[in-house]
Amino acid sequence: CGDFVEYNSEYVLLRNCGSSSVYWAGDSNDPYESLSKTTLLPNMHGTTGAAVHYETPVIDSITACRLFRLRGEFHVFTAAGEVVGETEDSRYTDPWPHTRLRFPFDSDLLFQAYPCNHSSITRGNWTRQIEWICRLAGIRCHNIESDDDIRNLLQEINKT
Repeated sequence: CGDFVEYNSEYVLLRNCGSSSVYWAGDSNDPYESLSKTTLLPNMHGTTGAAVHYETPVIDSITACRLFRLRGEFHVFTAAGEVVGETEDSRYTDPWPHTRLRFPFDSDLLFQAYPCNHSSITRGNWTRQIEWICRLAGIRCHNIESDDDIRNLLQEINKT
């Protein structure tokens, strides 16, 4: 989990210190693997404790998902992508965890269409399973695979 805080041509930055799982630090459920890649840094919001910092390593397949409401009805946004690792040009000085996501569509369009700033991700491509669950639950699923898919979602969002 985390907040989409930066959209650029190389990746979308997912960052959050409150709900990000340390699983992503080592891409592992093994606490020795993941915790060894974390650091505790002073929280940037005063003296309220530590921020858990890590840089998510390269992961070849993830699914982003978000439940949202549009005109009183539930919808789900889902998209398959990947995690790209930290580079010299992508370093951040804040103490929070950083996960750099790349999707097969324009991040500017994602910025315009994403229904909020917060997203959840999971390892692997689960978009078809999410579509199936949504169909069973009677929830409209927007599986975004291309710029055209985002443009269609934007048209739906902007309907009056």
